[in-house]
Amino acid sequence: MRENTVKGSLIVLFVSCFILFWILASFSASIYFITFLMGLVSILFLRHKFIITFSKKILLTVLFLICFIIGYEKGMQFFFQSMLVFGVVGVLIWKFIKDPNKGISMKTAFSSVEIIKKIISKPQPYFLGKGTKIEIGGYILEDPLIYVVDSKTYEEFDASLLCLRQPVGFPQQTNQRTLPYWPSLSNADPNQVATYVNWLATGRKDPNIELGYVFICFYGLERRALVDRKDILDVGYEVIRLLGIYGNSGSFRNYATGLLIHLILLGILMPKRKLITALMNYQEGYLSETFQTMLLGYLSKNNIPLPDNWAFYLAKQDERVVRSVVLTRASEEFQKLFTLRYNEKCANQLIPKSNGHTHWIEYRAASPTLLRGEGFETTVSPAEWPVIVEWKKQFSPVVKLFNDCIEELKAYSRKTARSTIDKSKAFTALPSDLQQELKHPQQDEWDKLLESYSNDSKIWLVPVEKIADLNRITYRPKISLSQSEQIARFVESFGLSIEPDPRYTEKPFQWKDYAAILRLPDKPYLPETKNYALVSVIVPLAIEVSLASGELEEKEQQVIVEFLQERFMLTRNDRLRLDALIEVSLKNEISLLGIKYKIQYLFNEVQCKSIGKFLVMIAGSVSGICPKELEALEKIFVKVLWLSKELVKEFVNELGYTINEAERLSIKGIKGSQGEVIPPRVAILDINKIRKIREESIEASKLLIQAMEQSASEASHSDIAVIKNETVVMQNESIRNISNILISNHIKPFFQEIITKEKWPNDEVNALARKHKVTISAALEEINTWSDENLGDFLIEEGDNLTVNKELLDNFGGN
Repeated sequence: MRENTVKGSLIVLFVSCFILFWILASFSASIYFITFLMGLVSILFLRHKFIITFSKKILLTVLFLICFIIGYEKGMQFFFQSMLVFGVVGVLIWKFIKDPNKGISMKTAFSSVEIIKKIISKPQPYFLGKGTKIEIGGYILEDPLIYVVDSKTYEEFDASLLCLRQPVGFPQQTNQRTLPYWPSLSNADPNQVATYVNWLATGRKDPNIELGYVFICFYGLERRALVDRKDILDVGYEVIRLLGIYGNSGSFRNYATGLLIHLILLGILMPKRKLITALMNYQEGYLSETFQTMLLGYLSKNNIPLPDNWAFYLAKQDERVVRSVVLTRASEEFQKLFTLRYNEKCANQLIPKSNGHTHWIEYRAASPTLLRGEGFETTVSPAEWPVIVEWKKQFSPVVKLFNDCIEELKAYSRKTARSTIDKSKAFTALPSDLQQELKHPQQDEWDKLLESYSNDSKIWLVPVEKIADLNRITYRPKISLSQSEQIARFVESFGLSIEPDPRYTEKPFQWKDYAAILRLPDKPYLPETKNYALVSVIVPLAIEVSLASGELEEKEQQVIVEFLQERFMLTRNDRLRLDALIEVSLKNEISLLGIKYKIQYLFNEVQCKSIGKFLVMIAGSVSGICPKELEALEKIFVKVLWLSKELVKEFVNELGYTINEAERLSIKGIKGSQGEVIPPRVAILDINKIRKIREESIEASKLLIQAMEQSASEASHSDIAVIKNETVVMQNESIRNISNILISNHIKPFFQEIITKEKWPNDEVNALARKHKVTISAALEEINTWSDENLGDFLIEEGDNLTVNKELLDNFGGN
């Protein structure tokens, strides 16, 4: 736009001068003057390579006017002869005076007055920045970001100064070092100049160029930013770009990052997060003292907390952190975990403290010219910066957090070190909150599995065998407890939860079982209190009673949930787990055997009566109790709670419920079964009746929770004395290969002791379970699963007493 303005102004000037001289003098005088003026302007513009195409057109016009003057003075013959000669000259001018299209833009161009001053004075260096283009030795440089001068030599300005009239030879291609330690273009030979100009012309990006040429360019950028204090952003971006190509050189990396740091210290370059992060990356794991001073001072001056990624780099080089292979084996996972933990514990807390004093930070230049202080009046200014105090003490919690993260990832690191390890198994060794930040190796397979079992509910009912297959667990009718817990961790690694969860039920899955998969909103995902553990014992019993008369109606399910929610003060996660537990219990076949031993282990007779009363309350809350439900209650009272069946009617009468004589004719657990159409039982929720017994039931629930907590405490803190009852003791020789038995390690001590006798009364079994800190039902299931697969039958038979199959053991010992 500005070039067009110059062109238009010159045309107006030429026309005005021609008309003015014609009026004041004569036509011939105006022709002579305008020819001289146009010739002078075109020569000046061509000499300084300014709007060359336009200048050549002016010069060709001048040649035509000269031919016209000759013809006007000498005649037509001389006109045609001069046209022939000057036509050839014009063609040569047009061909050999090269035009680099746009030329030098007005950003760095000189005004007419400046051009005239330049002609009569010594040429001065100038900077070619963004938006400029120039031709040097046949090379066209775009946005060169260099200092140039229109002379053959120029002393004492800068080592990077390129003289436009110095000879340009041919680029060198050699692996040998050709430049001195502090290179300078004033001492370079023509071939070295050509190598440098060629590197500039090809975008300053050849990674194989001798590093000295990169430093020559850097000298100019350093001078432009620190001395001229202009084009700061252009210089900053270019230095970062060069770091990306030549940052492998420690010398160049130190000088380049040092320049950017000093520009920040001087306050002429804004320390944006992207810039600081880039500088950290180029510090190659070691942050210089100047960089740390700049970083902490900037945060202190602006009252900004230390961000997580900056804290990571500072902690990584702190001498107090543990040096571990975790940092190399699991670098990506470690940084993500550190970020999570830092934001949990330290976010917005660490602001470096200043004592109000400042100190001066000097700059060591890369350029030999700036080091000598040549070419400018003053040296590079030092920067005034805040003094930070007690930073090491303030940063100590972050160092501890860093070391804690290493500990958290050691198990994962060990697994990834083994080339044969399944990636999904290594993934489950990560902390659960970190798993949610990373994509699971089997995420796509898992998504397809859930999609095939999706429904309108927020709960997926998925066969355990499908999850086991995905987790590389081979078929067995009863999955071991350790493998069941592995399945639970596998599901959790996708950010989901499983119900029932064997990690708190201590009950393994069966291969043909279904499991409920759900997403929980709150952490921790596993129940922390015994409230839900108690609920998980009562729910299957309540469902068993409700199913006795047919399918579980929606109102009945609602009563069960609300009743347990109120009595046991369930959390939001527990409530969602309860819904899932009911769904999966309806899908699976309910086994009362495991519940029976769990209740025997946890509760006394009084507490069992409280559970029985809860079941009666739930059964009677919707339209009373029918005969089938009464029969189911009596069965549970006798076989599970070890209570008299007469207590059922006693509780029914005590609570004021009625027994409906009419039976509901439908097939257990199946909707829409064929047969005589019987009007469905009307579901009437008797809220008044629930309120009447509310206080008593809440008090009972508290006692049951206390009993569970007390049992857990006793199991974890007390050692039960060895049982001294006289019994038939088996020979230890029959079980010499205990270490080879494929059951969970924590169950093996229980197993080794229980096979020492043939008969075990229930109270002794309970004491033995407490001693070895196992759950009876879980231990018996795992032992019998192993014996069924390996010995062909159950090793331990259940009844009034536990009986160990001595014959099986003898056979095992004989083998």
